[in-house]
Amino acid sequence: MSLILSVFDKIRWWVTGSTYIRFFHLTFTWPLFFYLEAAITLLAFFLPARRFSGLYKGRFHWLARHRLWACLAIFVLSISGRLVLLTLEPFPQPAVHDEFSYLLAGDTLAHGRLSNPALPAWHHFEAFHVLMTPRYASMYFPGFSLFLATGQRLFGTPRAGLLICAALAAASLCWMLQALLPPSWALLGGLLAVVRIEWFSYFGNTYWGGSAGMVAGCLLLGSSARLLRNKEPARSHALVFAFALFLLSVTRPYEGAFLAVPVVAGTLWRLAKRRTLTLSVVAPALFVITIGAAWFAWYCHSVTGQFRFPQSVQRSQWGTASPWVFMRPNYSHVYEFSDQSDYYLKSELADVYLLENSLQGYLLRLPQKVFREWHFYIAPALTITLIGLIPTVRSRKHRLAALGFGALCLALLTETFVQPQYLAVGAGFLYLAIVNGLRWLHIASRRSSIALRLLNGTIAAVILTSALRLVIVPIDAWPPSWSSRNEEIPAYAPTREFLEKLPGKQLVFVRYSPGHRNGNSWINNGHDPGSQKVIWARDTEPAKSNADLICAFPGRQILRLNPPEQGFLPPPDTTASRTFAVAQFFKPYDTGSVVCPAETQ
Repeated sequence: MSLILSVFDKIRWWVTGSTYIRFFHLTFTWPLFFYLEAAITLLAFFLPARRFSGLYKGRFHWLARHRLWACLAIFVLSISGRLVLLTLEPFPQPAVHDEFSYLLAGDTLAHGRLSNPALPAWHHFEAFHVLMTPRYASMYFPGFSLFLATGQRLFGTPRAGLLICAALAAASLCWMLQALLPPSWALLGGLLAVVRIEWFSYFGNTYWGGSAGMVAGCLLLGSSARLLRNKEPARSHALVFAFALFLLSVTRPYEGAFLAVPVVAGTLWRLAKRRTLTLSVVAPALFVITIGAAWFAWYCHSVTGQFRFPQSVQRSQWGTASPWVFMRPNYSHVYEFSDQSDYYLKSELADVYLLENSLQGYLLRLPQKVFREWHFYIAPALTITLIGLIPTVRSRKHRLAALGFGALCLALLTETFVQPQYLAVGAGFLYLAIVNGLRWLHIASRRSSIALRLLNGTIAAVILTSALRLVIVPIDAWPPSWSSRNEEIPAYAPTREFLEKLPGKQLVFVRYSPGHRNGNSWINNGHDPGSQKVIWARDTEPAKSNADLICAFPGRQILRLNPPEQGFLPPPDTTASRTFAVAQFFKPYDTGSVVCPAETQ
């Protein structure tokens, strides 16, 4: 009974997601956008039969024939379009634990480090998804963080690296599709990715890292197809193939391995069978793979002090629930802070892992996982295109991609926590199936008015829902869709802006209220907290004194912050007021009783 009630609670959580209507500044407490998208999709099938037929019959042929220019156009459109959208929808502030961890890794790499020394009095800095010992570093793999570091070094902000990564994801998808489909259809697939993935979804707007996995998967499938298509494999394609394997390993190694094994084995087998594996092609690729493997091993050793993945070490130190459904939980951890116990014992263990710890629970949660992926990548507007899975799987040219995607789905079945970014390495195959579905409808429409109506309705639904997204914004929707965005931490951004304007340096002790939501994390620091203007730390009083941290960073103004748990949320656009009063959240901190060792001598 408790399992059934928990499932219904998850459904209720999804149904009560917020939807913000721009310009009117109204917020509704149900997923209005999803219902409108479904309604528009159904109504679009009744539009006049030939209204949108010219859109995919040749309007893009002049650009699609020039393959390199087509990829470049997708790249530029992704970046420029998102910058234009800033006039309506600013970039959201980081709000999820994962984002702050990725930002820490990007900041560390941008300063020429692989990891950072352990912090003094590090229990004050305990943060989610971050290693505190033996080194201070993010637990996540460095692939996406390399893009963030590049943006920070070249343009002064990791946001630039995110934009570049998102644009590369759409461009690499177009490049992959060019090897498997006619040029005009490949360009159409790239345009769909720009609108459905990069402009509005969290892949292109948050620091969760989905775009990096998409780049790696598309490069792997695209280079494999080119190696097999040509009678003599090109060295450049072999180098891209090797680089894709490296990027998979440093981005999502578990899911990437399941995708890569069938693709790599099949590619090498076919090339060996044709006797085209020459030393001039294999040697450069092996060199790239060797250098990449050595660098990744060096990175892991720098973070953990041993040749282990940082994520596995962090989970062994902090995690209770296992990331895989077939492994037992670790109940040996004792959490000092209430938000940690709430996250690890409730949000992860009770609300997710224990619900899947039986065959019945696993089968009940499996449809939720499938729905989550469908809601993000497909949604109502593109559902009819799933008919393209049939010709895609049956085609010999697409067989290796299909096998890799099937293995990837098996990998996801073994994981406890499944998010859309986990499937990102296989997004290229999904878009291949989507575009093949459109092609199949296009061919069938020549003799079937029903197919023509479905084709026009799908194109119309994509256009109309994209236009609708400019007015309606799903906020904190669960499961996350292509159109939703995360809700920001209440008063987080204005509080930081307030502190940046104060003179001198500050040390802020954060004291959460008893009803604190563990997702609203304020303990987020850069690679070297001592060099920051504002240091964010956990308030351990009255259980333990804060004197050790105050003495470790002398000469700072000491403040105590009681952050709000609700309210003070900015609207997700630039058409409403963004006025906040944050000084009320600070309380005076008495340091009169703090005596540091140097002062006693």
